[in-house]
Amino acid sequence: MGLLLAAVANAQTIYHDASAFPLLGKATESTLTRYERLPDSLQNISRKPLWDLGRNSAGLAVRFRSNSTSISAKWEVRNNMSMNHMTPTGIKGLDLYCLQDGKWIFAGSGRPQGKVNNTWSVHSGRQKNYV
Repeated sequence: MGLLLAAVANAQTIYHDASAFPLLGKATESTLTRYERLPDSLQNISRKPLWDLGRNSAGLAVRFRSNSTSISAKWEVRNNMSMNHMTPTGIKGLDLYCLQDGKWIFAGSGRPQGKVNNTWSVHSGRQKNYV
């Protein structure tokens, strides 16, 4: 999965590679790719269903600070799949939370259109911390 975050400056959307921002929620950095949860040393000793679940990015968060009035994102998912019991947003979407008065407040969701996604804009009026 790749992720680019954007800020609007002078009515222009400027994207920043999310790999430049801190990634939270990983137990180790020794994974096959940035957005995986299990260490690569477990690949050959884990059952395939467990290993495949560990490659999901659920529970990971990119933290950044912005004074932009609009936050946008582009992302690509590893598997363009669907499930009968879950919405596409829950499977391959993004959530945005902002830190406000010491509490993380839900700010919006990025709704996927498929494998490659270029959508989503959340508007705020001041500088905030985000995950």
